[in-house]
Parts: sequence; structure tokens; C-alpha cells
Amino acid sequence: MNAPEPGPDVWINRNVTVGATHSGDPVIGSRVAIPTGAVVVGGIAIGDDSVITANALLPIAGPPNSTVHATRSVILPRRF
Repeated sequence: MNAPEPGPDVWINRNVTVGATHSGDPVIGSRVAIPTGAVVVGGIAIGDDSVITANALLPIAGPPNSTVHATRSVILPRRF
């Protein structure tokens, strides 16, 4: 991944996915907390002093000084 370095004082816990998509690489600001199970993908920006909730799927940008809770569920039909 050729993503830019995260800002200073970023806390990324275990089992966090940070990755690029066709829309680009994520940009993580300073003093951001990303707890267990969060998924941060694509060309989004997470602003300074933000907190991402556990197990969040983050397809959207997070403004500075915010808590971002983005849980996305998709129901798929069962196939027999």
C-alpha cells in the first residue's frame, strides 16, 4: 500500500483493516483512535482528533473532532 503515513499519536488496535480501493488510499489524521474490528478502506479522510467505533465499516469520510459509527449490514438471500 502506498498510502500516506498516519498522523502522530494514532492508535490502531488489533484486527483492523486499512486498505486501498479503486477510489484511492485512506488518509488518517492526527490523534485518531481506531479500535478492534474497524474497516477503513478507499479514498477517504479521517480528520484529526476522531474516534472510530469498534467493528465499524468506514466507506465514508470522518470530519475532525468526531466520533464515527458506521455499521453496515447487508442481508443476502439463502441459496440451497
